Amino acid sequence: MKMNDRQTLKLIKKELNNAAAKADVPERLQKEFIVDMLKNGVKQEKDFSDKTGTNKIIYLRRIAAAAAVFVIVAVSTIFVFRDKPFISNTDPTAKSGFDMDSPIRKIKSIDEIEKAVKNIFGGKNSADDKSSAADGRKENPEYVAAPKNETDELNHGIVDGEENSSSQAADIVRNDGKYLYIVTSNTDREKGITSEQIKIVSAVPAEEMKTVSTITLSDSSAHRDECFEIYLKGNSLIALMKRYSGDPSASKEASTIALFYDISDPTAPVKTREHIQDGSYVSSKIYGGRLCLITNKKLSDMGEKELSIPAFSVDGIISRLGADNILMSVNDPEGSYLFITLTDIDNSSEEVGKLAILGSGSNIYCSSGSVYISRAFVSVEADEQGNRKNLTEIYKFNCSVSGIGLSGSCVLEGNVPSSSFMDEFGGNLRVASLDSNSGSIYILNDKMEIIGKLEKAFNISFIPNIKFIANKAYIIGSGSFTVIDLSDPAAPASSVSDKSGSFALDLFKLSTSKYIGVSHDSSSGSTVLTLYDISDSDSPEAVSTYSLDSSFSLPAADDEKSLMVINGKNIFGIPVIKNNTSTGSEISEYILFNTSDGIISPLGTFDHDGNYISDAAVRAEVIGNILYTISGKRVVAFSMTDALKISTAEIR
Repeated sequence: MKMNDRQTLKLIKKELNNAAAKADVPERLQKEFIVDMLKNGVKQEKDFSDKTGTNKIIYLRRIAAAAAVFVIVAVSTIFVFRDKPFISNTDPTAKSGFDMDSPIRKIKSIDEIEKAVKNIFGGKNSADDKSSAADGRKENPEYVAAPKNETDELNHGIVDGEENSSSQAADIVRNDGKYLYIVTSNTDREKGITSEQIKIVSAVPAEEMKTVSTITLSDSSAHRDECFEIYLKGNSLIALMKRYSGDPSASKEASTIALFYDISDPTAPVKTREHIQDGSYVSSKIYGGRLCLITNKKLSDMGEKELSIPAFSVDGIISRLGADNILMSVNDPEGSYLFITLTDIDNSSEEVGKLAILGSGSNIYCSSGSVYISRAFVSVEADEQGNRKNLTEIYKFNCSVSGIGLSGSCVLEGNVPSSSFMDEFGGNLRVASLDSNSGSIYILNDKMEIIGKLEKAFNISFIPNIKFIANKAYIIGSGSFTVIDLSDPAAPASSVSDKSGSFALDLFKLSTSKYIGVSHDSSSGSTVLTLYDISDSDSPEAVSTYSLDSSFSLPAADDEKSLMVINGKNIFGIPVIKNNTSTGSEISEYILFNTSDGIISPLGTFDHDGNYISDAAVRAEVIGNILYTISGKRVVAFSMTDALKISTAEIR
C-alpha cells in the first residue's frame, strides 16, 4: 500500500471512531473530503505497476487497501444520503411526481434536448420555468428535478458476468498461446514525452523468448494519453486509451480512444482503425465480434449554455448523434450523458451502433448479452416524518448484431450502492437493495418485470458486500452472514441467517466449489489467504488458511487486477516483494499456490528480480508449463516444474 493510502486509512478509522462516539458526521468524513483525500495523495511517477493484468485472471480488488476502499465507498454512499436516509416505511404519496412506470423515454427532437439540459441546470424552481406548480413540481411533468443526488465516482465501474472468459476479457497483458502482448510506456526525458506502447514478445519456445515488435500508441506532446486496457480477439488487438485534455499534465479526461490493429503477423502489426469517443471511460466489453464502449460526458464539460450532442470519430470522420439515438432519464436527471457505442471488430465498413442516455450513468453491470444501468434518486415528497424515499431505477439494453436496444426498465425501492449488487443468472436479473436497517432481494425477468422479491431479507448495520454464486446470494456484512436461496425466482428465501465467521470481503473463483479469499491482518501485518469450500452452498466452510508474514508486501496492492488463477488446475498465484532484513535489500518474487488437496500450499517461488528497486513483477502469464513473470522492464520465463529460470527478455 502506498504511504498516502495508509495515512488515509488511519485517518478515516480515527474519524469513524470519533463519529461513532458522538453519533455525528464530522466534516472530514463528508463524501467530498474523502474523495479529495483519495485524489490528492502524493503524486508518483507512473510505472508498470499502474497497468497490471494477465490472461485467465479473476480480478482482485485492492488487497492491502481493500479495507480503506470498502470504508470509503460505504461511508461515501451513506453520507451522500445523509439528508435522504434509507426509509423502509414511507407514505406511498412520497412517490408522486415521478414516473415509476417509464423512468426512461425517447427524445423526439434536438429542441427537446435543449429544454431538458436547461431544466437539469435550472432545477425545478427555475425562474423561467412558468409551468412550475406551487409545490415545486410541474403540473404536467416532462422532466422532474428532485434534490440532487450527486453520484459517487467510486461507484462507476463494471462487474463482468463472464468470469474466466478469456476471449472476452480485457487487461494490459494478454497472450495467444505463442505471443505476449504487454502494455508499457517509455519516457524520453530530454523531450519530456512519454510514449504509450505495446510490446509483442515471442514467448514460445521459452528458451528463445524475445521482443519481435513494438506498437507506439501515442507519443504526442500536445496531450496526454494513457493506455489502460487491451483486448485480444482472433487476429485483432484493441487498445483502449484515456485522453486527457489541454496541458499534458492535466488529469481531466476529455475522450476515450479505441485503436484497432491487425496482428495476423505479430512481427508486423498494422493499425486498421482509430475510434475516438466523447467522454471519460466507464466500462467496455466484447459482445460476439463487437466492442461495446461506454463513456460518461458531463454537461459541465460542455458548458452549461452550450447545447452539445455526444459524438465519436472513426479515422477522423466525425459522427454526431441525432435525437433518435438519445434517450432521457425522466426522474431527477443528472448533468451528464452516458454514451454507448457498438463497433464491429473485423468489419470497419459496418455502421457503428450508438446510443446516449441524457441524465444517467451511475452503475454499470455487463452480463453475457446485456448492459444494465442503475441510478439512485429520492422521492419528491416526504412522508409525515419528513423523510424521503430512496429509489433505484434500472435500465436494460441488449447488445447484438442488430445494435443497441432498450429492453425494459423498472423502479425499485431502496438503494443499490454498486454494480456488485446486480447479477444476471438464467435470464433473470437478481438485485439487492438497501434501506435503513435491512436489505431486500428482487428478481426481474428479461422484460425487467418483478417476478419475485424477498423484503427485509437480511439485516444490515453497515453496507455489506454481496456475492452471487449460482442459485445463492451471500450477504457478507459486519459480523454477520446471510445466505439467500434463489433457486425459485418467484420465491427467494433466507436459508441461513446471521452466521459469523463467513467469507472474506473479496472472493475469487478457483472452481465451481472452491474460492480464495484475501485479507490483511492488521495486528501482525500479514496477508492471509483463505480457501473456502462451498460444496454445501448453504454452509460455506473455510477449509484452509495460509499467511504471508510481514516481511512480504504486495506490489500490486493498490491496483485492481492482481490474483491469477490457472483454470482447471486448482492453482493460483500472487506477486510479492520480500524484504531481506539481513541485507536490507528487496526481492521481487511470484508465488504459486496449490489447493488440489483442499489445503493451500506453496507450489513454487519464482525470483523475478533479486535486487528489486522500483519495477517489480506484478503480473504473470502461463503458457503450457511455463510461467512468465512480467514487470515494466522485463519478462522472465520459468519452468513451473522446478521453478528454474529459462530466459529473460528486456522490454524497456
